[in-house]
Amino acid sequence: MLKKLFILIIILSSIALYNFKFLGDFSKIMELTGIGLILLLIIIYGIYDDSFRFRHHFSPFIAIIFISLPFSMYIADRFHNQSMSLTLYAQKGIYFYLFYFVLHQMKVKPRDFEKLFIVLGLVFVLFYMTQFLLYPKVVLFNARITHERGTIRIFLAGMEYLIIGYFLTLKNFLDKQQIKYAVLLITFLSIVILIGSRTLLFTVLAATVLNFMLSKRIRSRFLIYFLSVAGVILVYFAFQKIIEELINTAVYKDPISSQNIRVKAVKYFLARLFPNGLAYIFGNGASTGHSEYSNTVGMISLKYGYYLGDIGLIGEYIKYGSIFILGVLGLLIKVFITKIRTEHNYIKYFFVFTVMAMILGGGFSDSGFVAIVCILLYIIDVSNFSLSNSKTKTVSSDTPGSLQTINPDPE
Repeated sequence: MLKKLFILIIILSSIALYNFKFLGDFSKIMELTGIGLILLLIIIYGIYDDSFRFRHHFSPFIAIIFISLPFSMYIADRFHNQSMSLTLYAQKGIYFYLFYFVLHQMKVKPRDFEKLFIVLGLVFVLFYMTQFLLYPKVVLFNARITHERGTIRIFLAGMEYLIIGYFLTLKNFLDKQQIKYAVLLITFLSIVILIGSRTLLFTVLAATVLNFMLSKRIRSRFLIYFLSVAGVILVYFAFQKIIEELINTAVYKDPISSQNIRVKAVKYFLARLFPNGLAYIFGNGASTGHSEYSNTVGMISLKYGYYLGDIGLIGEYIKYGSIFILGVLGLLIKVFITKIRTEHNYIKYFFVFTVMAMILGGGFSDSGFVAIVCILLYIIDVSNFSLSNSKTKTVSSDTPGSLQTINPDPE
């Protein structure tokens, strides 16, 4: 029970307790508290825990990500006049990658995390709809809220749990065909549409169609096409106004061309922000506080509307450099080539969604996203361990941390 409480605290700290307005600066303190708890648990388990350890498939890539940080910190200090101590704080989201090692030490069952995914996904729905109904009063969250594209767009922390909850529910629906999973699917998808993001909606639907096509539970191709078309029609008529606004915005107001603000942002940052050739390799570092570097980035955002967070993996390359990107890409490749049990395939669809979305939305340095990535990487490790040992039967059931302790329920 204590293990689960620690994990919940770390997860809530990674999303800064959803950044409630009434918490003030306490939400920022929570992030640092989560990092401190991770470090404390690593030390305690490192000293006192001698239980069985199974393979960490993703340690090398997390190591590469951490190796990239001192170089970008040096660039920020030497060429952007931002001290290393400020940059050390600015990149705090990346420290949550250490959560991956804590999870291996604690050995919590994947099924416990899956329950948590659904709960936190529903919490996001509740928070989003509450603020949606209260608009234009912004009384709950320190979040950007706009009325555009035929909807109220609320940029609320914790959306990654809505997405993983959606793909987990989709897997359960395909496996069991129960009405409760259909209701959950519609609930999660409704919020995706209300958010009013073309990229988010397209990537979720594309990953969903791919899931239908590759599902071994559905034998009839006709049924796949019928369900896909019926779903599209249902979604369209339920949210007709929002979808028409999204289409109009995409076709008439924001075409994918040289005039697209994200394309212009990429061109500007790549041409103007880098002080020298060294920065193109090691990045410029993360900005924060009232440093000269932070003021420069803030001025660019105010004057031109260019944000590093809007240009996905390119924005993270600009901050952390090519070594960081190599670590992220290596991690993603390892996710897709690692064999896992079929009941955990929803994780790979989440990463399919991530790959499609990361062109415009980063996340691999955001504490909330990093925390859920670590959980999913841990489940992949457990699933691979379970799959391998179910074939070889080389690990006994009474081994500390063995299959009996951490395995998901058998199929």
